[in-house]
Amino acid sequence: MTALLLLLLSPLASAADHELDLTVGVDHIQRQDELMSPRTYRGTGPAIAIGWTARGDRLTHKLNLGVELAKIRSQQAWEYTRDGDTRSTHPTNVTFADLQYAVGGQLGGERWSLDLGGTVAGHFEALPWDYGHYGGSGYVGAFEFAPWANLRLQLAKGHSLDVEGWTPAVTWLSRSPYALHDGEYIWHNRDANVPLVILRYIGDGRVVSPVRYAAGHLRLRYAIDLHPRWALLVSTRLDAYHAASPRPATQLQLGASAGLRGRF
Repeated sequence: MTALLLLLLSPLASAADHELDLTVGVDHIQRQDELMSPRTYRGTGPAIAIGWTARGDRLTHKLNLGVELAKIRSQQAWEYTRDGDTRSTHPTNVTFADLQYAVGGQLGGERWSLDLGGTVAGHFEALPWDYGHYGGSGYVGAFEFAPWANLRLQLAKGHSLDVEGWTPAVTWLSRSPYALHDGEYIWHNRDANVPLVILRYIGDGRVVSPVRYAAGHLRLRYAIDLHPRWALLVSTRLDAYHAASPRPATQLQLGASAGLRGRF
């Protein structure tokens, strides 16, 4: 793992121009997962992301990491009685993590530039599905291999807009089993070693085509220069996917954030 990380970072470190983005914001999630419930769940929560871009003479490298938390529910909270006590339903607290590496060749000039290449994008979901007194837990792990593009427009002096997007051609997909807590799931969790459990979940996946897992991703980043080395950054994101098996799941994720961009 260390060797892989160094391999990814080496071209970034040797490039001529570097940008480091740090943003915080809010994401809205709408999700229907028939493994958990036929209902559609919605909610919002905080998000944080960090991105590193390195531009050389011919290639652009990007490395992005993000974490999102959200409380989602299918309806308003309501009270119920159990064993003589009044209790209430509560939302499901989901955690998402994203890790993306992209590399592309450069086209264009001073007013615009276009990076065309490929990306490997990892998306991970921890889904402790809560209903009230009872609940379940699930997971999603997807490694997307996709053509990738990033368009940068110089709109005015000190103002630039980045438009980034990709859709996977093939994906390594791991999802909760149909029975949720079946024997294999329990065996994966046998030693409560979280890193090993996550690796077992991912290893339990398979390669799927867009027929089984279709997704699309769009990023908009608007930068306003405050200083030759610093810029104010406002960004939005749109992510959507549909997974067909073992039961259908459809998710839409919208986000807005703000932060700073450093150049060095």
